[in-house]
Amino acid sequence: MPTLRSNSRKKTFDQKLPLLLAFVLPILIMIGIFAGKGLYPFGENCFLRTDLYHQYVAFFENLGERMRAGKSLTYAFDIGLGTNYTALFAYYLCSPLHFLTVLIPASFVIEWITFLIVLKIGLCGLSMAWMLSKKYNTRHYGIAFCGICYALSGYMAAYSWNIMWLDVLWLAPLVILALDKLIDENRPFPYVILLGAAILCNYYISIMLCIFLVLYFITRMASRGRMTVPQVLLKIFNFGLFSLLAGGLAAVLLIPCAYALQITASANTTFPQTVSNYFSFFEMLSRHLITVETETGLDHWPNLYSGVGVFLFLPFYYMNKEVSYKEKIAYTVLLGVMLLGFNTNMLNYIWHGFHYPNSLPARQSYLYTLILLCMCFRGMLAMPKLTRGKLTGTVWGSIGTILLIEVIADKKEIAWYACYISIVFIGLYALTIYLHFTNRLKRLGAVTMATILLVIEMAINTAVTSVSYVDREYFVQYDQSYDRLIEQAVGDSPFTRIERSSIRTKNDGPYFGYNSASIFSSTTNANISHLYTKLGMEGNINAYSFNGSTVLTASMLSVGYRIAEAQWPESPLYTLVATDTSTLGYKSYLYKYNYTLPLGFLVPDDTNEFWDMNIGTPAKVQNSFVNIAANTGNVLETVTGTKISGKSLTYTAEKDGFYYCYITSSAISQVTAVVDGVTRYWDSVNRGYFIDLGWCKSGAQISVNNSGDANMSAILYFFNADNFIAAYNELMKHPLTNIEVVNTLKTTEVRGEVTADRRSTLLFSIPYENGWHATVDGKAASITLMGEALISLDVEAGTHRVVLSYEPEGLLLGAQVTLITVCALLLIAIALLLLRAFLGDKKLSLAGLFGKKEAGSKEEEAGDEENLRARLSRIRKRDRVDLDREKRDEIHRSNERAARHEETRRLLEETRALEVQEVLKEEQLAQMYEPLPEEDLTGETLGEPIRQQTPVPEAGVAAGPKVPSAESQPPAAPAADAAGAPEETLSEDSLDELMDGLRKDSGN
Repeated sequence: MPTLRSNSRKKTFDQKLPLLLAFVLPILIMIGIFAGKGLYPFGENCFLRTDLYHQYVAFFENLGERMRAGKSLTYAFDIGLGTNYTALFAYYLCSPLHFLTVLIPASFVIEWITFLIVLKIGLCGLSMAWMLSKKYNTRHYGIAFCGICYALSGYMAAYSWNIMWLDVLWLAPLVILALDKLIDENRPFPYVILLGAAILCNYYISIMLCIFLVLYFITRMASRGRMTVPQVLLKIFNFGLFSLLAGGLAAVLLIPCAYALQITASANTTFPQTVSNYFSFFEMLSRHLITVETETGLDHWPNLYSGVGVFLFLPFYYMNKEVSYKEKIAYTVLLGVMLLGFNTNMLNYIWHGFHYPNSLPARQSYLYTLILLCMCFRGMLAMPKLTRGKLTGTVWGSIGTILLIEVIADKKEIAWYACYISIVFIGLYALTIYLHFTNRLKRLGAVTMATILLVIEMAINTAVTSVSYVDREYFVQYDQSYDRLIEQAVGDSPFTRIERSSIRTKNDGPYFGYNSASIFSSTTNANISHLYTKLGMEGNINAYSFNGSTVLTASMLSVGYRIAEAQWPESPLYTLVATDTSTLGYKSYLYKYNYTLPLGFLVPDDTNEFWDMNIGTPAKVQNSFVNIAANTGNVLETVTGTKISGKSLTYTAEKDGFYYCYITSSAISQVTAVVDGVTRYWDSVNRGYFIDLGWCKSGAQISVNNSGDANMSAILYFFNADNFIAAYNELMKHPLTNIEVVNTLKTTEVRGEVTADRRSTLLFSIPYENGWHATVDGKAASITLMGEALISLDVEAGTHRVVLSYEPEGLLLGAQVTLITVCALLLIAIALLLLRAFLGDKKLSLAGLFGKKEAGSKEEEAGDEENLRARLSRIRKRDRVDLDREKRDEIHRSNERAARHEETRRLLEETRALEVQEVLKEEQLAQMYEPLPEEDLTGETLGEPIRQQTPVPEAGVAAGPKVPSAESQPPAAPAADAAGAPEETLSEDSLDELMDGLRKDSGN
């Protein structure tokens, strides 16, 4: 592929074209795939996949509504029981582009997310191409090739739906380029700003970027030329200082997130004690093939596909003689360390922020792709100097490697056709290169053919391994009907929670816009998850759900309404409030629980002390709470007379009421429950939650069946409504009244009044975090944890005004650190400006702050041709002297020619001097002797002057050239200097003959 270079500031369209292709082509490929798969507006599908379906679309919907309504950006009551919104925002939503969601109608949020994903994919291609163009000072069309491969890599195919990661992906090449500037030119500000922006956009993926930057810094230092100890120390100091300052810029979110993560499940991981690996080198190498299925589950496979061209261009990199051996060794070691990180459990643990990922493996592999493509680009630059033999050997070596992969790799992981499709594309790329080198395919044709092949390859891989979808109309069908039902449920109530009986996702609350009791988020409060599990509801590492709730737990958690997709039997415990119909004709029913406790209520002051959370089954835990808090008797009673046979439990209801089944075998994951002919399915019951069989009439037939191979092991419970109502009435004697819930940009508070007959504990259904503070009658009060998770306060007898206020822990400290960092950077910038003005040096680098100007250190130390060319270019501009290697060789040859001319002149002068002496001698002899007779004894004429006779050369010896007389010879010119040697008038062969002849004449 041709190289485009220009020293002019204004770039031509031909020079801009590689960058334009790197940005536009990935976007067009994605749009084409969306159109082919019928995504809206090309069809009725939408790009919702994995966590984009379960989490992100709900959080985006909530963000837009939150900003439009002016709600708090620090705490959210409508996500879970309540959550630290600062931590959730930093993890999922903190991108400047995401703030534009406030302008997007709720009905088009899915399309807005899809647009952002496509845009960020294009930005990945553009930033990668830009980095290569600046790093290597070229507009070679290979930058577009590498940019497209980066934008549509296997990592992107696997994780393109992970919208909050993509900002770091397109910023990463710019951060690498900025680090190069810091290392080579001591320019810190681009590095600080770009790295700080990446950390702010997504601190989690930036953890991997920061680890990589340390490795990359070591690699760059190892591949540089010889440096003095002060230079090395200065660069290490710069890297450490400005990396910390970049973190300081993001401290406003980093520090509160660090505090928030302390109560998540991620905080409880431990470093692995033994070393183990996951797969072999060849198995990892096979992940570079086209159409290899991406891994997003619990297996550790890295997604390494970067275009099959890497099988050609990486060997070319090692053949590139312009790349020093030090650089090749350093970058090879870096690749090896990255591969070990995918394959070794301890390194895998470190790369993911000292935590094993819960699915979505090898999240750092985008950095492997980045550095691999940088090396491949250097290989592309070496292609014009490759011989036909090296090209042929590389092609056959690549094909042989892929055939070996087919033999060795696991057939379940690598399909046979992936190998042969890869071989076909390698052959086509090689053919394009060959035709161009042999001038059978001109520049435009070669670029066009290579681009078409790449577009086809990337489109095939992305279409096959990515872009799954769901039916859009089905997903949004409840949007309008739920809005109407929620409006009726909320009414004038100061605070109430709503849940669905059959949840679609654990984030239905933020999506539909109601206060919920479920959440699925990486920032989930692990204490609430543990509480839910002990109460018989669904708890998980990064989620908790209202699944498995009983009427008691619903009341305790202030869940006042349930939305059901099927009509419930009549019961005294709930009331049908309203119905509505979705756009597809499905009816929804809004039920109100008749016995729901408020957001806060009083319990005896020894409840927390005697409530046994580890008493055994969840039924015992619930009964323990009721007996301690209200002393009214058990609410969950074990049903006798159940029949368990093989994989089934059967029972005929003896009385009206709620029935719950608890699976005691951890080997059972999926069950089917049939009540009077109505069937419901339950997943993940091994998480320990109740199967809610609903309100059953006397005589109803109940059957619970295991879908797996294990025999049924379960307990059936009957809910004692009388004891529950008695407990409710007891607890409602002292409720929190006059409740106000304030959740604005400035304030997050819960206010209310409570009257106690004696010293008691005020229990809130609000999760505890360190950011909560309480006052009772205006005085600070200590917060205790009820059930190791919920906020509670001790109050004395009497009526009290209680206020809970929230501010994320560490937010103020983080803001202060960010402000100090900004001030420090401003001071450094001002110091540089003052030094430049004082010293009169516009190119003063940061080294000047430390008393030493490091001008030109980048080129003197880099040791590669590109850096040397950059230095020579600056010298030519300053001194107007061309000092490149070719010019220096020419000067050396000119000096040699000048030396030979000088020797020629010296020999000519010596010859002329001898000739003059000979003439003078003849004249003296002529005066001393009279002339001889005209004829001698032989009759020969001797009248001619001796000096005019030409001696006859000996046999085999060439006659020397005729020497002009001293009178006709012009004066000798001065010797030429090194800067301007005279033009050569004789060929080098003629000059040598002349010198040999003169030497012979001198000798004679």
